[in-house]
Amino acid sequence: LGHFNSPFAARNKTSPIMEMYRICDAIRRHATPRSQTSLEYRGEFAIDYSRVLHSPSFRRLANKTQLFPSNERDFMRNRLTHSLEVASIGKHITRLINVQLHQQICKEQTAEGNSSTPYKPPRTTTSRSPAGGSTSASEQTKLEPDSPGRASVLDSPPSFYVDEDLVQMACLAHDIGHPPFGHNGEVALHECMKDFGGFEGNAQTTRILTVLEKKDDGKHGLNLTLRGLAAVLKYEKMPPTFNHESPKPPKASWYATESDCIQEVIDKVMDHNYCKTVECQIMEHADDIAYATHDLEDSLKATFLFPMDMLCVEDRILESIVEELKKDKWNGRWSGASSEGVRSCLESMYYNIIDELEKTEVQPPNNPEIEPKPAAEDEDEWTESEQKTKRPRSFAAQRKRNTDAATNYTISQKWAKNSLYRGKATSYLISRYVENLTIRPNMLNLYRSIVAPLDEGIDMELQVLKIYVYEKVIRSHRIQVDETSGYHILIEMFKMIYVRPSALPEDFRQIFDSCGDCEATQKRVVCDFIASMSDLYAREFYSRLRGGTGSVLKSI
Repeated sequence: LGHFNSPFAARNKTSPIMEMYRICDAIRRHATPRSQTSLEYRGEFAIDYSRVLHSPSFRRLANKTQLFPSNERDFMRNRLTHSLEVASIGKHITRLINVQLHQQICKEQTAEGNSSTPYKPPRTTTSRSPAGGSTSASEQTKLEPDSPGRASVLDSPPSFYVDEDLVQMACLAHDIGHPPFGHNGEVALHECMKDFGGFEGNAQTTRILTVLEKKDDGKHGLNLTLRGLAAVLKYEKMPPTFNHESPKPPKASWYATESDCIQEVIDKVMDHNYCKTVECQIMEHADDIAYATHDLEDSLKATFLFPMDMLCVEDRILESIVEELKKDKWNGRWSGASSEGVRSCLESMYYNIIDELEKTEVQPPNNPEIEPKPAAEDEDEWTESEQKTKRPRSFAAQRKRNTDAATNYTISQKWAKNSLYRGKATSYLISRYVENLTIRPNMLNLYRSIVAPLDEGIDMELQVLKIYVYEKVIRSHRIQVDETSGYHILIEMFKMIYVRPSALPEDFRQIFDSCGDCEATQKRVVCDFIASMSDLYAREFYSRLRGGTGSVLKSI
C-alpha cells in the first residue's frame, strides 16, 4: 500500500481527475447489437449482472456445499445463498465507498478553487437492486450538510463512482467455478489434472464466464464486458506446475487455455499491467465478511459451536490461526501474531458481541422512588492473599461476579439458540467490518485505487474469526468424513468417465469427440463436466456409474 499513502499522491494539480470507467471497459469480445429501448434503461454492466444471475452455472450453486452439506438441512446456507449475501454486502460497501469518493474529490476540487464544476453523486435511479428494480428515494446516499461542494443527490453525471451492478455481478460470480464437495472436491480435480494445467476454483470461474456458458454467438461464454471480466481476476497468475508435496491447488485466476482472453483484458482495461480493480477488491472484502459471519451463525445453529467456546480455544487451533495469519496476503501485516494475541482477540470479540446483545434484553423501567444502593467500598479490589486464592473480600463482590457470570451465560445461550440474537450478532459484525473499510483513491487512475481497512485491529479480528470457524468446524471430523467421501467420488468418477466417455451427456461428448487424440483437452472436458455438478447430482451420477439403483428413463 506504500504507493497510495496519500489519497492524491502523484497527481499534478493541473491534471484532471480521471474517471472511474472508460469506453474500453464496456467492450465485449463479441459485438452484440442492442435495441434503442434497451440502451435507454440498461447499461452494459447491468447486462453483465443479469447474464450471471440467469446463468445455469449460477443456479447450480443452490446444491453446492458452503459450510454444511447442501442436502442436510434447508436452513443452512449453500453456495447460492452465500453468493447472494456477498452481493448484498458488496453493494453496501460500494455505497459507503462512493460517499467517501464524493467527499474526497469535492475537497480536492475546493482546494484547487474549482468550485464552478462541483462534483455530484449519481442519480439513485441508475442503481439497481438485486431484483433489478430501482432504489427508492429513502435509500439514496446521505451526505453531511457541511460537505464541501455538496450537491443534490438527484443531479448527476456518475463518472467517478464505483458501479453497483458491476460489483454485484462480481460477487454473484465469485464462487461459480467451485466444484461439488467444497475444497476437497477442488483438491480431487486438481489431482486428476495434475499434468494438464491443474484445477482451481477461481480459474474455473474465468473459464465458465469466457468459454463454457453459452450466450450470443456461443463461443465467448457469457460474453461479459472486459471490465466485468477484470472484476473477477483475484490473482495475477495461472496455476503453476503441480506440487506433489502439497496437492492443495495454488491460487490462480485463469488457465493457459484462457490466456489470450485474459491478456486482452489486462491490455485494454489495466493498460498492459495487471492490477486488482476496485470492484474485485470490494468483492473480496464482501466475501470475507460473509464467509466469517454467516459460517459462524450456521455453526451455532447446527450446534457445532457454542459462543463460550471462543473463551477456551484449544492450543492447536490457536497455533493454526497464528500460522495462517503469518501467511497474510497484505505484505505480512501480522507476522508478529502470537497465540496469546489471538486468544485476546477472540475474547474481545466475544465480549463485544455480548455487550451488543445485552441491548436486546428487556430492561426494567427506572423507579425514581428507589435509590440505587451504593457499592461497598473497594468491594471489587483484591488483597495479595486473595489474589492467590481468588476469593473476593466480601459477599457483595462474590454475588456481583456470580450475577455477571450468570447474565453472560444466559445471553450466550440465547445467542446460540435464539434466531433473534443470532441475527443481531451477525448484523453487528457485518456492520462493524463493512464500516471499517475505506478507499484510497489514485487520482491518476481511479480504477487502480485501493480499498483497505481503516483499523488493522478490526481487520485482524475478521481474519481470526474466519480462520477460527474453518479450524473448528470445517476441519472437524464430522465434516471431514463427508468431504473425504466426496473427494473419492470425484477421483473415481473422473477415471471412469475418461475411460468410457460415452457416459458424458451429449453436449459434452461432442466436445470430447472433437478433441481428437489430445489427452490434455479430453481431460479438461471431463473436468469441466464434473466441476459443473452439484453435490446431489455428483452422488447420483456416481451411483449410476457404479451400478446403483435408478431407472434408465430418468435423465441424469
